[in-house]
Amino acid sequence: MIFAPRLFFSLLIGLFTQLGMAQTISWTGAGDGTTWGDVNNWNPVRLPTNGDHVYIENAPSVKTTSTIHSISSICLKNSTLQIAHPTTLENTDTFSISLLGSLLTNESELKITGSVGHAVIIDANSQIENKDSLIICNPDDFGIENQGSLFNSSTGVLIIEDALAFGPMRNANEVDNFGKMFITRTHGILNNKMFHNKASGEIYFDNQGASVISAQFFNQDELINDGLMVFSNSNEDAYLQQGVASSCQNNKEIWIDSMGFSGLRINGGTFTNQGLINVRHIDRNAIDFENGTINNHDSIIIEDIADDAINLANGGSSSSQFNNLSTGVVSITSTVPLSFSSNVIHLSAFTKMVNEGLIIIDNAGRRGIYLREGASMQLTNGVLTLIDSYDGLALEDAAVLTIGPAANLVIQGITGFSGLYLDDGVTLDAVGTMTIDP
Repeated sequence: MIFAPRLFFSLLIGLFTQLGMAQTISWTGAGDGTTWGDVNNWNPVRLPTNGDHVYIENAPSVKTTSTIHSISSICLKNSTLQIAHPTTLENTDTFSISLLGSLLTNESELKITGSVGHAVIIDANSQIENKDSLIICNPDDFGIENQGSLFNSSTGVLIIEDALAFGPMRNANEVDNFGKMFITRTHGILNNKMFHNKASGEIYFDNQGASVISAQFFNQDELINDGLMVFSNSNEDAYLQQGVASSCQNNKEIWIDSMGFSGLRINGGTFTNQGLINVRHIDRNAIDFENGTINNHDSIIIEDIADDAINLANGGSSSSQFNNLSTGVVSITSTVPLSFSSNVIHLSAFTKMVNEGLIIIDNAGRRGIYLREGASMQLTNGVLTLIDSYDGLALEDAAVLTIGPAANLVIQGITGFSGLYLDDGVTLDAVGTMTIDP
C-alpha cells in the first residue's frame, strides 16, 4: 500500500499524456536532427500536440512539412525553423510564436488565431522571412512585436485582422515588404524605426465595420514607400499620421479614400512626395499640418473634401512649411455643397506655403485660399490657378502674400463675395502676374 500513491501518480501522468494535457515539449535532435515529424527529436518522445508549448533551442535546422496539431506556442532560441509546404497548423484558440536569436522561414500557410499577449515576438537578433501566407487574427496584444527583422517576400502575403486590443504591429527595428499586406478592422501600425515598402510591395488598410479611432499607420521614425499603399474606411483619425522628428518618403503611390477626420496628418518631421498621393472622400481635412515640412516634387490630387483640403495650423514657427517644388503639381477639386465646406487651402499660426510648380483649385465650395494669424504664401515661380470658387483669396491678421517676378496668380469665376480680400495689417507684395476675373 505504501507504493499506491506513487503508482497512482504515474498512471495519472500517463493518462494526462494520452488525453493530451498541455505541457512543454523540447527539441533534443536525438532522431535525425532536423525533421519535426520524427518523434525521436523530442522530449518527451512524441510529436507536439494538444496545447503543448514547443521549445526549440540550439537547433541549426528544423523543418516541418506535415500537419502541426493544436499546439499553444512555439519558442525558438538560437535556432532555425523552416515551415515548408504543405505544412498546416491546426492551432488552439490561443497561440503565439517567440523568436530569440532565431530565424523562422514560412513557406506554407501559417494561421494564428487568438493569442495571450503578442501573437508573434521577434527579438533584436531574430528574423521572420514570410514566403507564403502568414495570417494573424484577433491577437490579445500587438499582432507582431518586431524588434528584429520582418521580411515579407514578393510571394508573401501577410494578413492581420481584428487587432483591436493594441494594433497589428509595433515595429522597433526593420520591416521590408516586397509582397502584399492586408491590415483589416484594426488599430494602426505603430512604426518606431524603419519601415520600407519596396517597389513590388502593396499594403492595404481597411477598417470598414470596426470602431477604430487611431491612425491606420502612425510613423514615428522612417517610412519609405516605393510601392503601393492604400488607406480606406477609417472612422475618425488620420489614415497616415506622422510624429515629431520622423521622416516619410513616398516614391510611388499612396491612395487615401473614404471617411476619416484627416487623410494625411503631419505632426512633425519631414514628408517628401516624389510619386502620387491621391486623397478623396474625407469628412474634414485631406492634409492636416501642424508642424514640420512637406516637400512635394510630383503629384498630390485631392477630391471631394468636406472641409479644408489643406490645413496648415498650429505650427508656431516659420519651420512649419509646405513646399510645392518646380516639378510639383497640386490639384484640388471640391464638389461639396457650400454649407459643408470651409476653405480649400487654410494657413494660420505662422505657417508657410511656397509654390514653384502648379497649384490648381477647381470648384471650391466656399473660400479658395484663406491666410490668417501671420501665415504666409510665397509664389516664387510657377502658377496658382483658382477657378469657380465662391470666394477667392482672403488675407487677415498680419498674413503675407508674395508673388515673385516669375509667378502667376489666376483667380477666375468667383460667384460670391470677392476674388481677393485684404484685411487691415496684411501684406501683399506682387511683382509677378496677378489676374482676377470674377
